[in-house]
Parts: sequence; structure tokens; C-alpha cells
Amino acid sequence: MAPGWNSACGPSWVALALLLLMLFVRVYPIKAQDRIILLEEKLRYQRLLSAELAQKAGGLTPGQIIAVRFAGDNELESLVGAGGGRHAQQTL
Repeated sequence: MAPGWNSACGPSWVALALLLLMLFVRVYPIKAQDRIILLEEKLRYQRLLSAELAQKAGGLTPGQIIAVRFAGDNELESLVGAGGGRHAQQTL
């Protein structure tokens, strides 16, 4: 019996499925880590900032939150105060 369409496509589907599986296995932990970082920073804001600044910090983009993550506790208030506007990405 000559090879047909099914015998040629089988390995391609398996390869595609394996590629998708590898992608999902890599992406899921990174997304979980990002969520943990955002939660840690929100807790840090509640602990270190006034209620007004902690509320303002809720408007920061994820990129700004990650950038502020590496700032010291003594710098946090001034950075969150400067990070309210859209142009603040350059400030942070």
C-alpha cells in the first residue's frame, strides 16, 4: 500500500502538538510569577505608603510596578507619587 495523506500528516500534527505543549509549559509559570510579583508589590504599597499613595499606586502599569520593585523603601514614596500620569513611564 502506498503512503497516503494520513501517513504524511500524522508526524506533522504530533510535532505541532509538542510545540504547543512546550510553549504552554514555559508561559504558564512566567504568568504565575508575574501575578506573584504584582501581589507582593501591592502588599508593599499598603505597608509603606499612605492610603492616598497606595490608591494612586493601583493605577500604575505592570511595567511601572516591576520597575518600582527594584527601588528601595525610602525611594518608593517619591516614585509612586511621580508615576501617576501616562508620561511617568519615562520618569520611573
